[in-house]
Amino acid sequence: MKEIPSSALIAIVYGAFLELQRLVRIGELEPETKLVRDIEESIWDAVRLHA
Repeated sequence: MKEIPSSALIAIVYGAFLELQRLVRIGELEPETKLVRDIEESIWDAVRLHA
């Protein structure tokens, strides 16, 4: 994990989750299996420390 406060990490993940849920709810995104996997990987990449 990146060396930032845990509250910031939570905000990044939670904010992304809320926005994705909104996009699904309004029909902008279809929660297909591959898309969901790719999004999950992208969210983890946002908070993972890459060495």
